[in-house]
Amino acid sequence: MKYVSIILIIIINFFLKNSFFAGFFSTVTPNTDLLITIFSAIYFGRKFGGLVGIIVGLLSDLIFSPTIGISSLSLFIIANIAGLIGEEDLNKRPVLSILIATSGVILYNFIYYLIGYFFDINILFSDITRTKLIWSLILTGVFALPVYYLFNSLFREKTLNFSE
Repeated sequence: MKYVSIILIIIINFFLKNSFFAGFFSTVTPNTDLLITIFSAIYFGRKFGGLVGIIVGLLSDLIFSPTIGISSLSLFIIANIAGLIGEEDLNKRPVLSILIATSGVILYNFIYYLIGYFFDINILFSDITRTKLIWSLILTGVFALPVYYLFNSLFREKTLNFSE
């Protein structure tokens, strides 16, 4: 069930990102690929989150990037980091989960720039940090809450509590 749900979330995200977000927001969009990757790593572990990061990153690279692999490698690295942090039952702490997802934007942009620098791709660090990073942080932070509750409602383990 989780595989089908994650595939549906990825497909819906792909269409929302290419149609709704591209038309509604001008130059900076919320990084929902990053949110899906981080919450997949928090809920299912770093290996599954890394796989989701590679798939989502490759889809994003095929459509938006002239170089294939930068987004997928960046998301894979972030999924491993989030999966290591998420082993502490982070899925039960919404504020901390959203804070980690939002701070992942900074790490994603830094890793993206670093990989581009090593592969001699012309990415200006000032373009990333000047205005796009701040707006991307804000928009991703706003969208982190609904994505968290989506993952929490779909994938949280149901428990019975008989205490008073």
